[in-house]
Amino acid sequence: MLGDIWLIVNKEVREVVLRAGSSRATILNLALILLVFGVVLPLQAGAAWVDSWWLLFSWTWLPLFLVSALVADSFAGERERHTLETLLTTALSDRTILFGKIAAAVSYGYGMLLSVMLMSLLTVNAVWGVREGRLLLFSTSVTVGVLVIGLLVTLLIAAIGVMISLKAKTVRQAGQALSLGILAILWIPGLIIALGARALSEAQQQALWEWASMLDGRAVAAVSALVLLVLDAVFVGIAMRRFKRSRLSLD
Repeated sequence: MLGDIWLIVNKEVREVVLRAGSSRATILNLALILLVFGVVLPLQAGAAWVDSWWLLFSWTWLPLFLVSALVADSFAGERERHTLETLLTTALSDRTILFGKIAAAVSYGYGMLLSVMLMSLLTVNAVWGVREGRLLLFSTSVTVGVLVIGLLVTLLIAAIGVMISLKAKTVRQAGQALSLGILAILWIPGLIIALGARALSEAQQQALWEWASMLDGRAVAAVSALVLLVLDAVFVGIAMRRFKRSRLSLD
């Protein structure tokens, strides 16, 4: 089963890179992401980059945007290119196909996150590490926190995206639905918090800010990971229930 899943992963990643445009354009896009998140932001943060939970968590959501295009295309793209029927007639099991699609999105987005993380370390050491005369490394807790939360975020978006793509008639339709979902995940909680904060007095806002600045990053990471783990299990389970070869064949 693992070998079959790997075949699907390899196929999906190669096709998405090619469909994203020319290989040169794709490389330029990935290079731009590495430049911004692996060089520019770490340079601005300085040596604090390796110590701050909040700075690192700010880009654990990076795979969210990278995964979107791949998962939107996962089944809707096959439907548009009339290759879905061919895929469904193979000897691959339903779970192999589904897990292969999800794993392809996760490996693509998470791989980029790891690349950014490594690039940022090289950047801060090349500039700030040399100035301070020491090797700057992420702490064990920060490293584990970012890697775990980044993986769980990537898996969540992959599961939601594949689930949407299962029913979408076109890649555009799947992409629009997923974009609305992403906006809801990112902006609605922030909007609610902002509106709630504005309703507070200046003294209450100051007290709230002081409380937030004193939060333990490890505790926040643990709670976030637990919530994401539950959401991942829920949406992967829903995707497994919705993916029925017979239903897709009739669409």
